[in-house]
Amino acid sequence: MKYIFVMLRTFRKTTSNEIHLKKLHYLVRVTQVPPDLISASQNPDDPLYSTAQTYSRLAHSDLLWKVWAVDEDDQIWLEVNFSDQNGEEAFHTLKLDAGTYQKIDYDDYIVSDFSDESEVCEGTDAFAKSMEHQPAVAWLSTYFKDRHAQIAKILNIGGCRELWMQGDIYLYLNDNDLRTNATRYKFDIYKKGHFAIELKILGGQYQRKVLNDLENDFRKLSSNAVEQDQYVVLVLDNSSPETKLYSQLSNYAHPAGNLISQSDFGAFCIRIWKVAQSVAG
Repeated sequence: MKYIFVMLRTFRKTTSNEIHLKKLHYLVRVTQVPPDLISASQNPDDPLYSTAQTYSRLAHSDLLWKVWAVDEDDQIWLEVNFSDQNGEEAFHTLKLDAGTYQKIDYDDYIVSDFSDESEVCEGTDAFAKSMEHQPAVAWLSTYFKDRHAQIAKILNIGGCRELWMQGDIYLYLNDNDLRTNATRYKFDIYKKGHFAIELKILGGQYQRKVLNDLENDFRKLSSNAVEQDQYVVLVLDNSSPETKLYSQLSNYAHPAGNLISQSDFGAFCIRIWKVAQSVAG
């Protein structure tokens, strides 16, 4: 996608040791909305509507902005926070198109520099370390590290995301004992005596009923008396972090689940819970 939102808090938490810094000497004034966002700003059903509205808000003001970050394409990002028309706080990060802003000379200041393409992989070191205590599913850290580019591509393909990932994991592990929900087993990813995994790919642009679906995964696992460890894996699409649903998903907690790991891969982030079985009585 051309316009991508990034969850600021998550990125800083997962890669705080790897973020590079860069010195800039200018502020930014946004002067116009990119042509391909003008039509989106007039259609509330357009996936880029929120992005277009935020861009327009900046273009129609005289405010000067400090840059938040510079990415691998040397494009600049702004952090834009405000109260929306309903009085709720809205938090955005916005990538600016060349030709839509002016640079205004200013005193030197420091910004985040994401131009090092190795950062996504380096940032997964903590992810891998957090999974060392879960040997049965330690492969999850390498899977998402190796396949993050392919996963980012399928986020916008409805109806097959989770089934695709089940099949992709099967091929990645190359394990004939692995079973998937697609083969009529009760769990999304299952290996007898090793692990049972419920997998969800969700985002802030989804219908709110997905919260119930996520809760049902925890119930399903906690109510099953199985011999292997059980996990819920959430792949959270980062493209709509300004929505209330995204906030709920990125902060989701369940009494049966212990959050054991989370990591940001740019287009998406991963949250993994180990699920305890219910104790009768």
